[in-house]
Amino acid sequence: MIHLLHPSSKPSTALSERELAYAFGGYSPEDQESTERVLPFTFSSNATFDWSQAKTFAFAPSSSGEKSLDEALYGRIAQLLETRGLRQQSASPDLVIQSLYTLDRSAGLHFQLQVARSGAPDDILWRAESMELAPTASTMDSYAREVLPLVLYAFPYIPTVERPSYRKDTRRYLYTGILYDKHDLSRIADVEDASPAFVAGLRSGDRILRIGGKALTPTSLEALSEKYRDFLSDTYKHRIQLRDGSGSHAWAQGSYGSIKKALEREKYAAVFSYLFAFRPYVDDDKTTELSFEVERDGQRYTLSIQPLLRDESTLIPQ
Repeated sequence: MIHLLHPSSKPSTALSERELAYAFGGYSPEDQESTERVLPFTFSSNATFDWSQAKTFAFAPSSSGEKSLDEALYGRIAQLLETRGLRQQSASPDLVIQSLYTLDRSAGLHFQLQVARSGAPDDILWRAESMELAPTASTMDSYAREVLPLVLYAFPYIPTVERPSYRKDTRRYLYTGILYDKHDLSRIADVEDASPAFVAGLRSGDRILRIGGKALTPTSLEALSEKYRDFLSDTYKHRIQLRDGSGSHAWAQGSYGSIKKALEREKYAAVFSYLFAFRPYVDDDKTTELSFEVERDGQRYTLSIQPLLRDESTLIPQ
């Protein structure tokens, strides 16, 4: 199958929803944040083994009783190993992969990943083991998605530092495909092809009057930013630091109602809080559509758009 790549660009005066979510990330701090973390793992490797001879791998039979968790875990491990040139093969593999973990809903998660020579389960060639219990919110799903790429990024070698660190850039927001004119945010500079906004009928030159009932005024980025800073200052008391060792912040759950009321106040002009409408402190109705009141050629229209939740978070070894 042939895939054609098509060049894509946006006007120099346009602001994407990705950029606006970052600029107004204080509306939902847990979805727009950068933190430095330490990977709490120890690593060991057999220095005498010739890794160039290892071409295939298989997984040891699961003994955890959590088949669905193991499938998610092993599926992610297989993807990561295949990007390193290895091939999964159940018959006569060169390597056998085994994960050992204790998942306690109250105490947390202890995890170990080891690679052994096929036919010699006691001959451990490579091992990674967590040095402390992971936060209680951790699951095998979060490990498969976030931690495993960091654990395996140096495989089959081991990190050169005892406690490797990494930066987590969290970037989550609702995407419609609208590109806003940075000189007049009410004006649509462009709409990305095939995006939810494009499908709904929005086009370049349309003027947005309201989003989700909130007026898009003022229309200058500077004026909106000033009101945004007022919002941050007045609501800072409702922030808490998460107890997962990450340094991340979020709104206190008991303050969700206060945050929602603040976002609805006209003085804060929090129209771009729609980017985080998947959170209960922005929209507790769990709506799947956003309403846009638009002006085109002197006529006003109200359109419904079904946004997409985008998670563009990254984990970068330091």
